[in-house]
Amino acid sequence: MLEFLRKHQHGIMIVVAFVVIIAFVWFFNPYDARSGNLNATSAVTVGNKSVSLKEVQRQQRILAAANTLGFSFTMQLLQPTFDVLDFTQNRQLMRQEARKLGIEPTEDDVLAAIGAHPSFQTSGKFDQSRYDDAIANTLQPAGLQPGDLRSLVADKLILEKLDELLGSNSSAPSSLVNVQYQATNEKISASVIDFKLADFESKVEINDEALKAYYDELQSMLPSEDKRVIVSELSEEQKASMEVLLSEETRDVEFVFFEQPAAPTLPPGDPGALPPIPGAGGQSFQIPNPNSGGVPQTIEIPSPSTGGGAPPTINLNPDAGNTPTIEIPQIEIPGATDTEAEPPGQAPLEEATGELSSEPLPAPPNGDLNGLDVDLTPADELQGDVNVGGLTTEIPAVPEEGSLSLPGNPLGTQPEPMLGDVPSITSTDAMASATNAAEEHEQKMRAYEKLVDDFYNKLIDTENPSELEALADEAKLTVEKSGSFTQNDPPASPRMVPELITAIFKAQAENDGGVMVPVEGQNPPGFYVIKILNAQEPQELSFADANDALKKAYTKKRAAEMMNDAAEAAREKLTVALANGTSFGDAAKANGLEARKVDEFTLNKRPTGEANATQLLEAVRTTTTGSVSEVTEALDDVMLVSVTQRVAAPETKPTDTNSTTPSPGNPPAVDPEAEKTKLAERLDQQSQRSAFGLWLANRREAVGVSRNAGIAPIIYFPYGNRF
Repeated sequence: MLEFLRKHQHGIMIVVAFVVIIAFVWFFNPYDARSGNLNATSAVTVGNKSVSLKEVQRQQRILAAANTLGFSFTMQLLQPTFDVLDFTQNRQLMRQEARKLGIEPTEDDVLAAIGAHPSFQTSGKFDQSRYDDAIANTLQPAGLQPGDLRSLVADKLILEKLDELLGSNSSAPSSLVNVQYQATNEKISASVIDFKLADFESKVEINDEALKAYYDELQSMLPSEDKRVIVSELSEEQKASMEVLLSEETRDVEFVFFEQPAAPTLPPGDPGALPPIPGAGGQSFQIPNPNSGGVPQTIEIPSPSTGGGAPPTINLNPDAGNTPTIEIPQIEIPGATDTEAEPPGQAPLEEATGELSSEPLPAPPNGDLNGLDVDLTPADELQGDVNVGGLTTEIPAVPEEGSLSLPGNPLGTQPEPMLGDVPSITSTDAMASATNAAEEHEQKMRAYEKLVDDFYNKLIDTENPSELEALADEAKLTVEKSGSFTQNDPPASPRMVPELITAIFKAQAENDGGVMVPVEGQNPPGFYVIKILNAQEPQELSFADANDALKKAYTKKRAAEMMNDAAEAAREKLTVALANGTSFGDAAKANGLEARKVDEFTLNKRPTGEANATQLLEAVRTTTTGSVSEVTEALDDVMLVSVTQRVAAPETKPTDTNSTTPSPGNPPAVDPEAEKTKLAERLDQQSQRSAFGLWLANRREAVGVSRNAGIAPIIYFPYGNRF
């Protein structure tokens, strides 16, 4: 055999090399063998490196996980369009540029940052269980691994270091801080004249000639069918023409609803449920006993008939046929609703747990268990937890020599006080029951999701319009039909919730024979599988059919024109009057207008009771004292604003120690230095973010980034689109 291998070694090596090449071609083939799609389609490039569409989709899942875990820094990497493609490019680019600058977090740095992240802490300290929960319930369901989390944290450290470097030259000067402090804290007095659209609508005169001219005007602005698709590129006039001259889109659908399996309810005695409160009578809970073949034994909390606050007693004698018990005397819970009178001599909860009492618990005879007639053989596997008022004592495995001691609390000494809110007892049986219920629910959810997937895949594979009913009958589901409806006038079915209506009208009716990707609903929880039977696109209306809509739109248009003309004319007259020394109120009255005073306010503290406070503040920002603002829009109405007085903010904190106690009507005095410090920090942060954005844009241009024009934007919103 060896002689044969030596003689043919060259041929064998050629065969092995050929097999290896074929294997590499097979396993690293960019095509998906099942669907024939190009998995490795280049979605974006950074310099001379390309990133596949599959990787971009993985980055989208990373973004969602980062949002769930509280990593908000990822928002800075979504510049400039909140597109996942931008995020992917920026992340790759930032790493490349950071390496050039020598910024590479070490493994220790990353681990320290993970331990310091609030999502993985409890009471300010790293909590391994919370970290494990994030891995199991946030990363792994999304197909991510712990390494993805470490990589994300490393990017956070890189970004912080870049912010620090870029921000070192972008601190806000003190002069800017002082100007901003005064601008946002000075007290402003202003008056407003309102012009209401409703007051002018009643003055509009309508006739057929005016309506026909308006109809022709709108027709000239109506976009063609191919341009109506991209609404964002249309002007306001084009949108208005479509709203008046086009009928509403109608859709006719049929669907089935897969109700999600209900979550398991907590069984009696489950640790997650509130246990009975001792004090309303004796309670008993079961724990396994190895000496009885696994038959549960009992932990009893009796109501003692005698006072004096007797200590817990232990009775373990399974071989004699007796029930092993731990007896704990009844205790009173502060604030409990039990109205029974307190038994004479009963100790309060604080004393029962050793919080206030200085007396040690009485020790059994001889300081051990010998006087309690305890048979401890062979109960070395007995385990259980007893928790009374937060005082937890584990029943440990019994030592072979037959003596029993509680960890940290030798018999005859007082236990460590651990006062809790509600007494509870952890039942091993209840915990096992809850675990089994959760596992069963998980299995049901897997089967449920597979059922929905299988149903959807069968439906899109058929060209038979009636196949939905056949599949529904097979799955014992009810098919609901909507009939033709518009988005603003949906069917009255309780299943047709507003979010579902929106999804139906967003879907492309021509894709997959009108079958929509399953839509998940939350109220009630479950999946909708929908088939669009008919989609009637908006049709252009004739003059007669559009008459009612024309009247409404024309009235609003003419009223708005009249309102703006009146406001502009009033502004000119008021400006002249103010220049001649007339007050704003008197000038308004002389022109038949009513000026109302606004409560004193600052740019930091909005005026109270002002419906259009945002618009008022914007007008005040650009209006000098003693002048009139430009005509300012306030939703459908407009207004004129005059700033009558500005009082400078104090530069030093008042030293009056006799001032009244701060209250809602009397807020505490502002500390200028503290306010300026906070303002400087905010300005620095804004400056750093701006500096990073400018740096990122510069590096994108210098390195050269591009994206595949054939791939639609993947816009990412932090809270998703589920309902």
